[in-house]
Amino acid sequence: MITHRREGYRLRHLVWDGLRLRPLRAFAAILSIAVTLAASLTLIGVSESLETSVAEGYAARKVDLIVMQAGKSNPLTSRIDTALVPAMRALEQVARVQPLLVDTLLLNSDQSILVYGWEPTDPDLRLTDRPNAPLRTDEVLIGKTASRVADLSPGDSVTLNLTEFVIADTFEANTFAESGTLFMRLDALQPLIGAENRVTFAFLELVPGLSAARQDELRLEIERTMPGTTVIDAAEFIADHQLAAALRGVSRITLFTNAFLASLIVGTLMVLTVSERRRDIAILRAVGWSSWRIAHLILFETALLAVAAALLGASIGWIGLEMALSHLFSLGFYARSMLTPTMVAGAALAVIIVALLGSAIPVYHALGIRVADAIRNE
Repeated sequence: MITHRREGYRLRHLVWDGLRLRPLRAFAAILSIAVTLAASLTLIGVSESLETSVAEGYAARKVDLIVMQAGKSNPLTSRIDTALVPAMRALEQVARVQPLLVDTLLLNSDQSILVYGWEPTDPDLRLTDRPNAPLRTDEVLIGKTASRVADLSPGDSVTLNLTEFVIADTFEANTFAESGTLFMRLDALQPLIGAENRVTFAFLELVPGLSAARQDELRLEIERTMPGTTVIDAAEFIADHQLAAALRGVSRITLFTNAFLASLIVGTLMVLTVSERRRDIAILRAVGWSSWRIAHLILFETALLAVAAALLGASIGWIGLEMALSHLFSLGFYARSMLTPTMVAGAALAVIIVALLGSAIPVYHALGIRVADAIRNE
């Protein structure tokens, strides 16, 4: 036990000396890993935040199935006839139908905002001071997050696509994402964007206890009786959400690419370190250090650099995530920044890749050092 502790102490001491004597090289290695890791974490964070925010919205509304126009890769361009809504409500397996028109509009000529158009009787169009009166066609509701960010309050006038509306009230959204949007009447939004008698989606809440087999039958029945539509499970829709899915794919590619590049940078720097410590390594081999202990020394030093870089990269990545989500909000998308298991797993995976690949070449180089040659050359 004492021998193992002494060996561990010597190993830490040697690693610390290697880093202390070459601070600029260590800083360069840490910074290179941190920057590449931060870029990956920012993309992973954006995709995770968007997916989680969308999922929260559908869960809060108890959305089981989504009816949209068939053949649309971008869900926001979907348009289905509002005449289909009564037929959906007549289905005995359907407990509730919420037709929704969604579009991104220009707010006051300086920023974009996501606008939801609901039926006039929809409970989402509730007013605090007029609970029994419907929202007028020249009025909109603004989410509390959008109200705070855009500095708009009830009573203010806003311009949407060159048409003036009055903010009737703020609303407490079901989700953080919807808190950054505007709600208005469906019959007011339709002519504003040239979508008369059209909606983007129909959200279907099914009766409790409906089996998966019966849900599949219902999906086929709707698609058969309502040509031009497709019915998607809410979970499937979230997974295929265009923006989140694209960012998810890009983030994974970026993560592995950046981890590989960081490994090359760290490996190159560690090879230089090993070359400068040829005599030290030769002496360790001469006094009985095994190949495994030499490899352990280099792996330990590389892992220490990777962990330090991970902490720095996580901080930079979090700042990048906040900036990216702020930019998305200016385009009409809003999501809450959050730490998810996927982000933690991605960071851990990147650190492992950098530590293993970054130490592979210097370990090979160190094990190839011949004791006699190293001491003679010195």
